[in-house]
This record gives sequence, structure tokens and C-alpha cells, in this order.
Amino acid sequence: SARLRNELRRREGELRQAREEVSAAHEALEMAAQGAEAAAISESIQLRRADERAARHQKFAEDLIASVRAMSRLALRASATMRSAAESVAVRQEQQGSYAFGDDGLGAELSEIAGLVGAVGITPGEVQTLLGMERSGGRRAAGEQRRSPDAQTLAKVSDAL
Repeated sequence: SARLRNELRRREGELRQAREEVSAAHEALEMAAQGAEAAAISESIQLRRADERAARHQKFAEDLIASVRAMSRLALRASATMRSAAESVAVRQEQQGSYAFGDDGLGAELSEIAGLVGAVGITPGEVQTLLGMERSGGRRAAGEQRRSPDAQTLAKVSDAL
């Protein structure tokens, strides 16, 4: 009977130890599951943010392309008008043999150029930038960077056209 009691106590101790090990393993599994869930949530948030950034970059690129196309159309219109004005000056010079400017339509053509600029609401400096010219008549000083139109100028041109 004493031997049976000792055996029973030993087995109860083993059972208690096994229960503690199972409980510890259960807690470890539960913590691992919570960690995996937290990692999945974190990765989901990071993916969503990356998608949002990509969408913003794509929208910016699309807006930039549209603005460049609009600036190109404006530059072509201004170039054609300037060419026409230069031809009128050449004809006038041929006819009169001088550099005198009369009321032969040149003023109207120059007004059209000014109207293009005024309609878009940009400054002469921005026009120079759009046309790729610098204040030095298209030449850049040594080391000077070519200016690019800023986003506000692009938006003005895009809205106007």
C-alpha cells in the first residue's frame, strides 16, 4: 500500500509536470500566433502604403505628361505666331528698305503673342523657361543649369489649354 501511494504520487507529479509543459507550449503557440498576426497586419499596412505611393506617382506622371503636351501645343502656337511676325517684319523691311514698324498687322500678331501669354497667366520669364530659353538670349553661362518649368507653371498652362 505504501508502494502504491508512492507510485501514485510519482505519477501525479509526472502528470502535473506534463500539464505544465502542455500549458507552456500552448502559451508559446498563442504568442507565436499573435506575433504572426501582428506581422501580417504590419505587412498589409506597408503594402497599402506602397500602393498609395505608387498611385500618387502614377497620377503625378500622368499630370506631368498632360502638362508637357499642353506646353508643347502652346510653344508651337507661339512659335508659329513669332514666325509669322518675323516674316511680316522681313516683308516690311523689303518693301521700305528700313526697320520702320508701321501698322501692317505686325502689331496684331505681337498682340496675339501677348494674348497667348496673358490667357495662360504666366510671366515672360516662365514663357522663356517653357520655350527653353534663358535670359541671356538662349545661351547659358558656364555651369548654369537649364531651368525646368515648375509644377505651378505646368498647371497654369494645362488649365488654360
